[in-house]
Amino acid sequence: MLRNTTGRRLMTATLALACLMAAATSQAAVLVTNVRVKCFQKNEIGQDEIFLKFGGQRFNMGNFSNGTDYTSPNSLLVNQNLPFYQEMWEDDGNHWYDGDDHWNTFDRFLTAYGPYGYPNIDTGPQTHDYYYWFTLNSV
Repeated sequence: MLRNTTGRRLMTATLALACLMAAATSQAAVLVTNVRVKCFQKNEIGQDEIFLKFGGQRFNMGNFSNGTDYTSPNSLLVNQNLPFYQEMWEDDGNHWYDGDDHWNTFDRFLTAYGPYGYPNIDTGPQTHDYYYWFTLNSV
């Protein structure tokens, strides 16, 4: 038991500092749900293997051909706070001789919770046309 004022103040300051450090080192998280991708025109001879990245974390969507419209039953917990970028990729196995195809990083950060949708993903010499949608939720 602390019997003097200096000891109580020192203990209070130590506990306050510990709480501040715990808050500073803990990260908030964002839950990505209702992820839907629709393919209008695929890129490869076979199927396109689509994945998205939210804040650098990968979310696999599967194989797509013309007309495929898929809503994933899965969700992704992104271990960071807003804002972060979202990206669209086509998986080629990421070999040293043939990396994954980075189709797009969208021009703005995700800064708020709620639904998002992006049409007409068509970049460079590749030919592909996709829509995708998702919802960001506070955790």
